[in-house]
Amino acid sequence: LKIAIRPNLPWQMDVGVLGMVTTAGATKTAGLSLPSTLQGDDVLWTQSTVFIDTTASAYGTTQQTGRIVSAEFELGNGVNARHTLDGAATPYRIALSKERALSCTIVAEYDSQTQYTAWAAGTVQRVQLKATGASSRSVKLNISGYWETVPFGEDNGVITTQMKLMGLYDATTLTSDVQLVIVNGVT
Repeated sequence: LKIAIRPNLPWQMDVGVLGMVTTAGATKTAGLSLPSTLQGDDVLWTQSTVFIDTTASAYGTTQQTGRIVSAEFELGNGVNARHTLDGAATPYRIALSKERALSCTIVAEYDSQTQYTAWAAGTVQRVQLKATGASSRSVKLNISGYWETVPFGEDNGVITTQMKLMGLYDATTLTSDVQLVIVNGVT
């Protein structure tokens, strides 16, 4: 699962699904029926808000106003299908080739040492990415973790920092490492 928020584009989501037929010659289920009309416009980057808090605060407390250039969230489960040329046991063979990885990269205009200090101290951060489209569409993503890197960069002459947060289980608020809520009203 990958979610990207970039200037001049709506929120973008890519989902990779692994599916296999377990019985040779089995027929597929009929396609899903889609609603005739989707309400509202895309969830745009200009409708996005970003909050960065310490674990002492609730998610969505300290808004980062006028600083965030882009954000990207990625969840990889590390599971891969195992294929053989003769198809032996293929439908049931999977491999956990790497551990589950959860990350969130935020590019922000640099204006203070706050996040750099949090990285240096190993302080757990709570990040919320949120956007509201038309009345029927919204996205909210909460993730808890440590800043893994906080390198400095440049974007059209403005000093930026690209903060990469690695996910961490949040036992107190989320009771998981990530929470994703998508509302897409339909008629």
